Amino acid sequence: MGRILSGFQRGYVLKSCPVEVIWQFINQSYHFLSAYQLGLSGKAADWAVHKQKQHQQVSQGAMMAIEALAVLDP
Repeated sequence: MGRILSGFQRGYVLKSCPVEVIWQFINQSYHFLSAYQLGLSGKAADWAVHKQKQHQQVSQGAMMAIEALAVLDP
């Protein structure tokens, strides 16, 4: 179980992490949420997020590619 940090410690930890890193984490989390909402899980979600790095969310084209692969490999 994680440690509980005091207010001072939390402020120090947040200030020591670059804002760009926090935004990258938030964006990647959003992309995974998008993939999970479309019904993907595990490696399929990881592949779709990697394939759609430049986009805000997983596209229908990526979903169709995954569905086609699922039909070929039962």
